[in-house]
Amino acid sequence: MVNITCEWFFLINIIHSTNQVICLAIIFAFFIRNTTKDKEAAEYIDDDNLQLDHNEDYLYSLENDSPFSHRTQTRVNRLDQAEISRARDQRFKRNTNVISTINQYWPWLEANLIENIRAQEWYNGEPPRNLTGLINDKSNRLIGWTTMRQLRIKLNSCFSNSTCRSDYSLLNEEKRSFQPGWNNRTIRNYSSAIYQAFQYQTSDQLDTYIYIGEHATYGSCGFVYEFRGRLNELLSNLSQLHQLGWIDSQTRGVIIQINLYNPNSQLFTWINLLGEFLSTGGVEVQSRFEPISFQAEMLFQMIPMNFNAHELSEAAAFLGPFCFSLFILLVLFVCMSMFLTIINDSFGTVRDEIKLNGDVDQHMFSFMFYKFQRWIGLGRLNELQRLEERDGQMGSKYLDPIEHFPNKIDKLLDALNRVYMDQIISKVPQMQKS
Repeated sequence: MVNITCEWFFLINIIHSTNQVICLAIIFAFFIRNTTKDKEAAEYIDDDNLQLDHNEDYLYSLENDSPFSHRTQTRVNRLDQAEISRARDQRFKRNTNVISTINQYWPWLEANLIENIRAQEWYNGEPPRNLTGLINDKSNRLIGWTTMRQLRIKLNSCFSNSTCRSDYSLLNEEKRSFQPGWNNRTIRNYSSAIYQAFQYQTSDQLDTYIYIGEHATYGSCGFVYEFRGRLNELLSNLSQLHQLGWIDSQTRGVIIQINLYNPNSQLFTWINLLGEFLSTGGVEVQSRFEPISFQAEMLFQMIPMNFNAHELSEAAAFLGPFCFSLFILLVLFVCMSMFLTIINDSFGTVRDEIKLNGDVDQHMFSFMFYKFQRWIGLGRLNELQRLEERDGQMGSKYLDPIEHFPNKIDKLLDALNRVYMDQIISKVPQMQKS
């Protein structure tokens, strides 16, 4: 009776709880529901408010629209011949592979290179605020200045004809300084960047290196123009260099060097754009992009404590000496002391093991040294070692157990067969007597 009462008690509670939940859900759905609409859905579905907001506009004009009129199909306006030529000209300036003459090299410099080494406007026309030092991709920062270095040949470098021009070599390189226009005297005043572009600088002054191209090996000196200043100043300087004939028939190589740093990926990139101006009048352009990782060099300089405190103080009057002192305190007095303590403990442990197992280590060292001598071909074998080596070779050649296993099985079967036949033969006389 008690079991039946308990079963009915639990059954009534379950049914009552289920009905209670259903009733509460109906009450909340019909009477206590929040009448305000979902804000997220109201952003996409707005059936009540048919008026436009202050930041909205109709896609098509509804003026003079009637139910009897139909919208004609919109035709795409094709570009005319002038617009196509202009678009081709813009696309032509962006590609360095199609540069084949000096007249094609200057438009590429003025239209493509200059616009990309300075941050331009955003896609919505906003000015590039706080982007000084970044290139046009808004991600990579210039390290130093973009430089354009020219290497020239001497005027009378061809012996067969006074009007011809020879190829570039270190022997016929032009090493004199000139005034703007490659003259010995100047006619008008120019900026310091223009004057500097016509002054010859040695490799010690430039701190550059030799560059190997397809047609010649170019020295580490030359005439350098630095891309300093704002965009309008750079465009004005390039226009003046073009008018003054900075690149002419004596030019044999123009090397543009760009150093970039990407803070997002902690990556340094070194870019070289080489333009080789051949004696035949053609131009060949090649590019080289090299990512640089200074982790190995930095760790190598940190271990022997190779620092230049003077350069750190020149970089920042307060932060340089402060960071250097903090580094010396933490690394030299703390980390280096821990490192030396670990090394001393390890040497002590190894020394104790050598005292306990001196003979084993000595034999192991002798064996390793013998194998090393044999590997480099300097070690000589004595008679005992020669016999051991020959026995090992003979054993590996003739006594391989896997190769001789089938023969051993055949011999075993032959022996069993002989024993069986001997037993049969011995039983035959007994059977005849019986």
